[in-house]
Formats: sequence, structure tokens, C-alpha cells
Amino acid sequence: MRYVNSKTGAEIQAESSLQAVEIALNRGNENPYHFNFAGYFQDEYEDGATEILFSDRRAYTIIRRTAKTITVQRDKVTRDPSFQPIMDGCHMLNQDRQSWICEQDPEGQILTLRWSEKYHYYQRGAVVFIPGRHEFHDYNF
Repeated sequence: MRYVNSKTGAEIQAESSLQAVEIALNRGNENPYHFNFAGYFQDEYEDGATEILFSDRRAYTIIRRTAKTITVQRDKVTRDPSFQPIMDGCHMLNQDRQSWICEQDPEGQILTLRWSEKYHYYQRGAVVFIPGRHEFHDYNF
């Protein structure tokens, strides 16, 4: 992931925000508090976006772009047949291993998302969308 210093424009490539802080501290002249450790960059949204709904996630395909918006369409998702749920009463014990097959759905819901310069992600109202196409259903909620 990339992290950008809001004061100098310097970039850090790191696997996690903790690693980015360590790199900034090792440089000596970088204040780690000036880096955006929470956001994304517009070019990270390649072919899809994921809607964050509390603990659930919904996959979308990007179908149109402008400078400050993307238009997304809800994917058709099917639970991967290789995933076998392990239940304990009414709780799924292995839900963190869910696997879904996502494909573009021409009949899927269409949404237009706006880029937030403040938070560095696309959003629709208060709903956040992150890069990539990921589906997750919290069966224990």
C-alpha cells in the first residue's frame, strides 16, 4: 500500500501502516504523523470496488469513470462450492474462510460514487467503498 506525506508529498511503499511508520522514522526527516495511513488512491480502484456495510461486504464492478466519480454495478456472487461451513449450533465457526465467486451482472444495481479528498476513498453518502471485489456475509450477526 502507498502512504503519502501530506506536507511534503513524499511516498512510502509498505505492507502495513506500522511498517510505514518505521520507514518514516528511519528516514529521520519524515514525521510519520503527516502520512495518510487510512486512505486509498484513485488508481488503486482498478476493476472493482467493495461496499463496506458494518461487518458485511458487497462486490461491485466499475463500469464508468470520471475525474471524481466512478459508476459501479453490483456483482452476481455465488458462494464457492469448495467452502464448507462448520456450524456450532447457530454460529458459523469458519466464516473468516468464506470464498465467493464474483462476476459482472448486467442486471445488477448501479451506483455512482464520489471521491473524497479528505478521506481518500470513494463513498456514497456515509457508505465507504474500498478497492477490489470482495464479498463477505457475517452469518453470526
